[in-house]
Amino acid sequence: MAEKAKGAESAPPEIPFEQALERLEALVARLEAGELPLEKSLAAFEEGMQLARLCAARLEEAEKRVQVLVEQADGTTELEPLEDDEPNDDV
Repeated sequence: MAEKAKGAESAPPEIPFEQALERLEALVARLEAGELPLEKSLAAFEEGMQLARLCAARLEEAEKRVQVLVEQADGTTELEPLEDDEPNDDV
């Protein structure tokens, strides 16, 4: 049982987005290959779900921070929030 817990370690919140995404892609590839035993597949799935949530949260944070510089008619610039083109059905 200790081995299962070791394999299902949660992704630390300070892991960079790119590293989390890379790890998630590697887990997906291993799961899709279908060569893992059931317990290891479950541990990989659990870790993958944690990484997917982390990546989604990081993307949402980044989207909220993105601002567009808009040049005004008088030559000045003004910061405006990025407009969302697509409705968010996940909320």
